Amino acid sequence: MLGAGISPAVQRSLLLAQDEAARYGHPYIGTEHLVLGLLGEQANVAGAVIKECGADHASIRGWVERIIGAAPGSSRVTGPAVPYTSRAKKSIELAMSEAAGMNAGALGTGHLLLGLLLEAHGPGGLALAESGIDLDRARRAFAAVQAAGAVDPD
Repeated sequence: MLGAGISPAVQRSLLLAQDEAARYGHPYIGTEHLVLGLLGEQANVAGAVIKECGADHASIRGWVERIIGAAPGSSRVTGPAVPYTSRAKKSIELAMSEAAGMNAGALGTGHLLLGLLLEAHGPGGLALAESGIDLDRARRAFAAVQAAGAVDPD
């Protein structure tokens, strides 16, 4: 899934998502892991959007853990190619569509956050919604973060 047109911040988030999947002992990367990957680096556009929406990383992580259960800590899945679930793939596709619709040069973390919200039925989208972040609010916050230039575009 990594490649041209994807910002370094998103590439790092996807690698963090893979680490989170391993930490939970999951043999896949789901939307819940994508959300946790975005949370892994707070100094990105997605982090600023989350903050602008009035949510915090700890509450979102808490919602993810309530949805999927706490990490077992003992069984770790390893391997070079952990597959993405269909919902995770769809979230990334939706994020790419958002980026294209905004004429962005690359897929950024803000776009990935929007993609997760658009794929609202996955655990990641549910955790974001339960934390008070809905699509309209996130789009407004994304526009505000971009306009303010408070975070380097990723």
